[in-house]
Amino acid sequence: MKPGLWARLPLVGRVMLSASLALAVAGSLLLLVSTTKEADFSHHEIEEHLVIEQDSLLAAIAESAVIGDYASIEQVIRRRVKRDDIRRIAWTNARGKQLAASDKDAAPSAPGWFARFTSVPSPQQSRSLVIGSRDYGLVTIEMTATSAINRLWNAFLAHLAILSLALVLDFIGIWLILRSALRPLRALNQAAESMARGDWSVPVEA
Repeated sequence: MKPGLWARLPLVGRVMLSASLALAVAGSLLLLVSTTKEADFSHHEIEEHLVIEQDSLLAAIAESAVIGDYASIEQVIRRRVKRDDIRRIAWTNARGKQLAASDKDAAPSAPGWFARFTSVPSPQQSRSLVIGSRDYGLVTIEMTATSAINRLWNAFLAHLAILSLALVLDFIGIWLILRSALRPLRALNQAAESMARGDWSVPVEA
């Protein structure tokens, strides 16, 4: 029966393979935890931004809604929808007239599996514009998570590059240390083989 790959590896190879696997597993877990935490932060951040945008937009169009200045309201909506994490804004007055504006999402740079893994949502919220006791319509804001996911992907790639560099440096360091440490053992082994062949002229360093 032939020995397995592990048994055929020299001592240096076994140590380097074991250390590299351990470092790779630990680094991967660290990268996974880091990405998950950053995704959770982005989730809360986009939710908070939605609330802030709602409060700000309601205050910005309140006076125009009271006097019926639809042109000013439309200008405010079109200006605010240009922000990176806003996909669509709509205002519907009490009589059903709607002013809406939307913008294209940023081009996604992250692959689909990464977007599904991070699960950063694109929340939407509608709130009534009430001044005094009178209802002046409904404001709806829809956010987009594309920019947040792109930032997460770029951070993931940067962390992955750092992890890969660390693994390569550790691999080289372990190899150099083992090579230096095992040099006397190799010399002793060669001397023993020479003596076994009857050659007693090989010096053995203490």
